[in-house]
Amino acid sequence: MSDFYTHLGVLDQTWLDCREIVVYGLGVMAMKSMESLRRDFKIPFVIDNDLKKAGTHYAGIPILTLEQAREKLSGKKIVIASTYGVSRAIAKTLDTIGLRETVDYCALDLFAAEWYWHNRREVHLVEVHTTITEQCTFNCKNCNMFMPYFEHPRHLSVRELTDDFDLFFARVDWVSGFGLLGGEPFLHPELYEILAHLCGRYAGRIGEISIITNGTIVPDQQLLELMARHNVRVHISDYSKAVPYAQKQAQVVRALIDSGVDYRVNESLVWTDFGFPDHPWHLSKEQAAAHMQSCAPVFRGLNSGRLYFCHVVWAAQRCGLYEPAGTDSLSLASIDPSSEADRRALLEYSLGSMDGGCLSFCKYCGGCGGDNRNFVQPAIQAPRGVQMHIEEAGR
Repeated sequence: MSDFYTHLGVLDQTWLDCREIVVYGLGVMAMKSMESLRRDFKIPFVIDNDLKKAGTHYAGIPILTLEQAREKLSGKKIVIASTYGVSRAIAKTLDTIGLRETVDYCALDLFAAEWYWHNRREVHLVEVHTTITEQCTFNCKNCNMFMPYFEHPRHLSVRELTDDFDLFFARVDWVSGFGLLGGEPFLHPELYEILAHLCGRYAGRIGEISIITNGTIVPDQQLLELMARHNVRVHISDYSKAVPYAQKQAQVVRALIDSGVDYRVNESLVWTDFGFPDHPWHLSKEQAAAHMQSCAPVFRGLNSGRLYFCHVVWAAQRCGLYEPAGTDSLSLASIDPSSEADRRALLEYSLGSMDGGCLSFCKYCGGCGGDNRNFVQPAIQAPRGVQMHIEEAGR
């Protein structure tokens, strides 16, 4: 797969006219998008090479391995619904059997952006996250949101968050996945009000509303009932190999099961050392552009009235470690909801179109791409009070 595409106009008319697609990959990312894809397209089969899924069905749609599907692919348009790294591996496999990128296959974010804009003038995004609290029950040394560096961590106000939701959905028609995170989101004392606003106003424009948690806080019954009522999914990052809390996590899972709340426990966690702020990378503008292409974060960030191509930038700024450049985020208030040109600009920004070809922060952050091989064990705990070292880290 080539570097990701940052502008509309990559896909030709055969893509824009298509009403039938084959989805490749039925993982977490695809599941958030299947509702809208099934609604708008005929999906004759799904490709997934997990042998446990092969031969089964999803909502009546057959799931096949690539080998099983190979003879059925002639003339089909294949949409790869995976994170960028996985998509690259899938693309290489498709290339070996004679299929061509942007002719026979493309990534989900590009397809959704192009097809819905061309046919409906709608802005469709794949994944957006909002941080609702800077407080956490852990103090992870390599936290990708830099939570140990917040000197005075606070809960974001209901008004601040709901204003962000309203700004966003006045300009965006659909998002496949919308996640609330922290810190630890279940620490927020007004999470019920935040979630009620999001679900009550915008659930019909979101494929999956989720809460991303470490599984240390059991939600109260009122919140559990709200989550069950609106099909909110809880994604539990399992850090019990580094932090001894398996019993508490089991209590959280039991509460979710008892209340009928959908959940997923993610044990396959891969963390890298970003370098920043203690030993930041120092890349040239050209190197940083290639580095951003390698990292290619699948999710966008929504906070402080701005859309962030990479949510990590917001966290670095928020805790006082970095002052972003103008290209590092997009002011939603500057986007006129009635302006086709403005909405297109928002859509292309979400694809990675920006002055200079990359975020300024990419010069210093190692990120999660294939060019950062500095893997670390997830959730290694730093001593409380690590905030005292911010000045030493180059603040």
